[in-house]
Amino acid sequence: MSHGLTLFLIMLAAGIVGGGVNYLLVGKYGTVFYKDWMLYKAVFVGIAASFLVPLFLNTISSNLLLESKQEGTQLFVFAGFCLIASISSNRFIKSISDKFMQQLHDVQHQVNNVKQDVEALTEKNTEADDSIIRNDPYEIRMLHRGTVAEEIQLEQSPSLHADPSLKVLQALQEGDYVFRTVTGICKETELKESCILRILQEQIQLGNVVRSEREAGIRYHITPAGRKYIGRHDHVRMDILSEKGEQIS
Repeated sequence: MSHGLTLFLIMLAAGIVGGGVNYLLVGKYGTVFYKDWMLYKAVFVGIAASFLVPLFLNTISSNLLLESKQEGTQLFVFAGFCLIASISSNRFIKSISDKFMQQLHDVQHQVNNVKQDVEALTEKNTEADDSIIRNDPYEIRMLHRGTVAEEIQLEQSPSLHADPSLKVLQALQEGDYVFRTVTGICKETELKESCILRILQEQIQLGNVVRSEREAGIRYHITPAGRKYIGRHDHVRMDILSEKGEQIS
């Protein structure tokens, strides 16, 4: 008999016996036992719990399955695990399910953090492509201008720093660190912390900034969309300045 078939039969037998024991411990004896559907329910759940034992052993990095192939006495230990699991089937299944889902969540969280780190570091160390498609200057201004006050402010100042949002984005883009703190942005931009937090929240919703929870605390970094946002406004500013120069001349 193969080792795999032996383990299968042990899990099946332990599930049936453990389910029966579970029924005897908590069952009601008002009817004939073989006519009581609770018995079959207990046996079925016990078998399911017994077949989860290999997964449980894998989560705790146990070599019991491999050792049982090399040493026959370890099969009795494995059978004991399966029997205990089937007797306490409800609690065992819930425990395994909760632990597995927590591990899955932790892995997903780590993958997301690594993905954000890689994307940010790649953007920081990759030369930007400044070949932006230029449409009609009037159309660009209509697409990217905000309120009338913002238009006047943009026309009056040739600097990106006239707009607090652009000032924060440029601090994220041109700073010495990829992942920035609010304190660091405050020192660089000379804006109030409350103003920066509001701007960061707005830019996160627009997809221009990402907020990440790291071991050292909350950090922010600019996204490719944020870099393009700065580039678009830079070109709009240049178009406006060029147009003003033509009007003056």
